[in-house]
Amino acid sequence: METEPVLENLPEPKSHLLPLIIALVVVLSGGTYFYLKVSYPFLFTDLTTKMVAFKTSLTPSPTPVPTPSPSTTNILPSAIPYTLPTGSQTYRYSHGDEVKGPKIQNVTFDPLDAPNGTKQTITLEIESVSPMTDNSIIVSTDNRAKTLNLKLTSGDSTKGTYVTSWTVDDTHDKVYAVRYILKSTGDTYDNTMYLR
Repeated sequence: METEPVLENLPEPKSHLLPLIIALVVVLSGGTYFYLKVSYPFLFTDLTTKMVAFKTSLTPSPTPVPTPSPSTTNILPSAIPYTLPTGSQTYRYSHGDEVKGPKIQNVTFDPLDAPNGTKQTITLEIESVSPMTDNSIIVSTDNRAKTLNLKLTSGDSTKGTYVTSWTVDDTHDKVYAVRYILKSTGDTYDNTMYLR
């Protein structure tokens, strides 16, 4: 009677599935990283900056952090400065029903990218339900904040064009914001426009 041979001491069959999965994960991760790096070049720089800032915020600073002056409170530098449009630039505003006080319709910066030592003219078209009583803007730049008063050049205190001019006396490579403080007999509009 014939018996079938017994297979002894044969090695266990190896699974090639795990190395294939690992190779697939590595290829997909590398492809995703390359795609994001090419499509969004500042993504990893922004994430790195935010992670460093978060880590720094968890450890106490050995040196005291300077307190910002009241005129520049809440004005923080841009993470990555970008090139401003050249020449005169006009921005149109729209306001929801919850916005109180005089409402800016348009604001024009001529020029927007005014270098240090040159003249800039800022023109606002403003509408207000009740007559305007006081108006000013605060321009915050890299190292200072300057208050400028607006002058009515056409129209009246409920619908008019207001203008101010100044000689730019600072750089605005990282901080460039305009705070509008517009008062009427009924209410006040106080808001900041961040140009950088």
